[in-house]
Amino acid sequence: MNQYLAFYNPTRATFLSDATPEELDIVEKHAVYLNSLLEQGQLILAGRCLDVPPGIAIFEAADEDCAKKIVDNDPAVVAGVFQPELRPYRVAMMRGRSEHERNITAQSSGSARSGPRRDQTAAEPVQGTIADIDAEKRTRKR
Repeated sequence: MNQYLAFYNPTRATFLSDATPEELDIVEKHAVYLNSLLEQGQLILAGRCLDVPPGIAIFEAADEDCAKKIVDNDPAVVAGVFQPELRPYRVAMMRGRSEHERNITAQSSGSARSGPRRDQTAAEPVQGTIADIDAEKRTRKR
């Protein structure tokens, strides 16, 4: 199953401060819709930024057409309250996932490694920043 990230942007910048009662009712229907996706096992997570838009939802769908239908059927999108943006996505790490589940995700994305790096034991965390790791990779290629 493929994963997708949907950004839900209000159709006007002032929405958080001046939403009408009708719009708030539609947002409530949006939450009910997302909850139904959660209950069906399609929704992985959803939420919104507290200070500025957008809201996001990460969910599973068979393909991009199915993902578009999920987003396009959202009551807030249908009503024109939110403008969606859909992107292919893959959850790489998530609290509560076992190492086995992380390995399955890595294998399905083609990025699995069999075991730790030569200079790293399985129990040691990778040290350094992303920039340090990228520099190390470039050095090894030379």
